[in-house]
Amino acid sequence: MFNSIKFLVSGIGYFIISPKLWLTILCPALLALPCSIAIIILLFVFGLVPQQLFFDIWLPSWLSWIMAIILVLLESVAAIFIFILVLFASNKNKIHRIVLEAYEIQIEDKSNCSSNCQRSFGHTMLTLTIFIITIPFNFIPIFGNILFFLLNGFFQGWNAHNFYFEHKNISFRDQFSFVKKNWLDYTTFGVFIILLAMIPGINFFFAYTNIVGATLWICEIEKTNELTNFLKSIHPQMIDNENNNDDILNNNNNQNNNNNNN
Repeated sequence: MFNSIKFLVSGIGYFIISPKLWLTILCPALLALPCSIAIIILLFVFGLVPQQLFFDIWLPSWLSWIMAIILVLLESVAAIFIFILVLFASNKNKIHRIVLEAYEIQIEDKSNCSSNCQRSFGHTMLTLTIFIITIPFNFIPIFGNILFFLLNGFFQGWNAHNFYFEHKNISFRDQFSFVKKNWLDYTTFGVFIILLAMIPGINFFFAYTNIVGATLWICEIEKTNELTNFLKSIHPQMIDNENNNDDILNNNNNQNNNNNNN
């Protein structure tokens, strides 16, 4: 759990000291900031009171206001996620690549462009759909809120590494297995993504620092071979294939040495 929080905090710090990343988001930020403020204002003006009146039917007045505010903020998060998905997807990939290059991490792109784009977009849409359809969970105080954040935290955390998994051409089933194995880290990461997105005015800033944090996490996974070792543990044939490749390489080297001796 604390591991994922470390990367979120590191992402903020790394972004602040990296002018190259500032230039990457400069144009989107100029558009995003007024749009974010406009979304918040519209939702509070037209959505807060009706939802408070709904909660006021069966909750104490003070709690109905708290629940209505939480719901409006979550609705703004959904709108912002859609906004980022539609307009700024390419910037997300640029940030991933800039951070990976800075840490000298080379991720071979093993994906097929067409299937990769479809699967990546499909996964993002699944995450967004789950977020939207589970917002009503928050009509149930405390229990519903907890269930909403745990469920969406898991999928938001998983989606944070969508770029990584797709470039490694990891199947959906293997992605799920890896994320499930590290569910606490991924869920914590995702919960904080949602919480930071609920802060009016600066949520777009955190949207980009979260990408940096997710990429720093990728760097650690690559350096420790955590994903590779996990895949080998569930697919033993990968080890056999590596051994066969090593044998072929050794045979070729031996033949070349013999030819040189002759």
